[in-house]
Amino acid sequence: MKDKTVIITGAASGIGKAAVLLFASAGANVVVSDIHTLEGEKIGRRNLHSRGQGIIL
Repeated sequence: MKDKTVIITGAASGIGKAAVLLFASAGANVVVSDIHTLEGEKIGRRNLHSRGQGIIL
């Protein structure tokens, strides 16, 4: 998944959160989006700190 970009909606919890972690660990750039902004930001920041790449919407 290196150099690929994925967009995950509903990324703050459940399957969306798991998908963020899975794609990030596989080397993808991850765009994180969720209606629950605080939780979405937490998972997005976690991804950014671990990989240094990503976008939080």
